[in-house]
Order: sequence, then C-alpha cells, then structure tokens
Amino acid sequence: MSISHLAEKCKVSNTTVLRVINKLGYESYRNFKIDLVRELSAATHSESGIARFEDGYEHIDVNSTTKDVINAVTLSASSFIYEMKGSLVESEISRAVDMLCAAKNILFFGTGGSAAVAMDGFHKFLRIGLNAFWDANSHIAMIRLAQVGPETVIILISHTGESHEVIQCAKNMHQVGGKVITLTSYMNSTLADNADVVLYSSFYDGSNYTDALVSRLVQLVMLDILYVSVSLRKEPESSKNILISRRAIASEKCGHFWKSSR
Repeated sequence: MSISHLAEKCKVSNTTVLRVINKLGYESYRNFKIDLVRELSAATHSESGIARFEDGYEHIDVNSTTKDVINAVTLSASSFIYEMKGSLVESEISRAVDMLCAAKNILFFGTGGSAAVAMDGFHKFLRIGLNAFWDANSHIAMIRLAQVGPETVIILISHTGESHEVIQCAKNMHQVGGKVITLTSYMNSTLADNADVVLYSSFYDGSNYTDALVSRLVQLVMLDILYVSVSLRKEPESSKNILISRRAIASEKCGHFWKSSR
C-alpha cells in the first residue's frame, strides 16, 4: 500500500501520515511499512498457533540428541520461510525485477557466507542467457564496476549491511550511474542507505546458530523469487537458454543421468 493510498483510507493528507510516522520514530514510510508488516505477521502466527522460527532452533544445546537437532532445524526453517512471506514488500520486488529485466549487465557480490549465495544467484541468471557476472575477490569486483556502463545492476548481499567491501561496491556502482539492489536484514544499515531497492528479511535477535540460518535462507529464497520473476518476464527466451545451458554441460554428466533427465 502506498502512502497516498493509506492517506486516502484514513481520510487525511499525505503530510499528516508522514508526521504520524515521524512521531513514532520512523525516518521514512518504507521503514514504517516493513515494521508494520512484521508485527502483523507475528500476530497472525501467534493467533493461529503456527510454530514460530524462534520456537525451535533457539532451544537446542549440547545435551540435544540428533533427533532433537533434526526436528528443531527443520521446524525452524519451514516456519521461518512462512513468516518471511509476510515481511516481503511486493512493490519493492517488482521494482527490482523491472531493473533486472532492463539491465544489460547484472553483477553479484557478497562476502563471507553471502559470497556463496551470490555465486548461486549468478549461476541461475547466467543459465537463462543474461549477461551476469560474479567475483569472489573484492578487488576484481571493483575493477569490473569501474568498467561497466549505467545500464548495469548489481545485487549486493549482506546480512548485517555493514560489510565494508559490499558498501564500497554500492557506492562505486552509483558513481558509474548503475542501480543497486541489496538483500539485507537491517533497514537502518549503511548498505540499505546506499541502495535503490532494499529487500528485507525477518530478523530475530537470537544465537549464532539462528543468525546463520536466517541469513542463508533469506538470501537464497529472495534470489529465487527474483530469478523466477525475471525468467517469466523473459519467456520464451528463458526456456530456450536453459535448454542450451543444459546441453552445454551435458558432457560433464554421466550418460545415465543425462538420458533420464531429458
């Protein structure tokens, strides 16, 4: 819901809505909307009796059995993805998809655990025939950024939104006139402040185990949403390029697998 739509529903002006939001301590309507969606999502789960993310993974310890760990992790993972759906802002995802479809180059970058997720995103977008790039080395990423044109989009992934290399990539991308899409859990992070589109995840202030699981799940699911959306927009070229990609690596797979998967 846009701020104009909310003002219309409340029968007040846009300025009045902004004043109320500022009184509540929010710097922007977007931040207020993200928090509101999260609160409503949490309330819905509480009333419905659905297990929440923190109900499972947080309670494992050194005395937990293998069965306890299996149950806790799988329960937490499934409930977290269910809860994450409620925190997604459709308009922001649509903006990101529009940018990606219009881009001549799509870059991916992340550090630490997010680097592997960035590579996964690069692999997916490459398979549908897009001009995608991924660099694990931040110096190489900076060099590539300096040589691309304004019709470039970079997807930056950082759970905290405070990784120095990732933030610098965002600033460098804007210097050449490109667009920045970020996947982060913190709306007030430096990375979020330097992005054109910010896709947030639900965040729980839990243990290191929880923190790691949240970050990976959010990043992978978000990238899959963008990938599927862009693929559908690019049809029928997407399907044709996926087939070309499969054939290109067919010789690397055992004969039985390739024959049975066609």
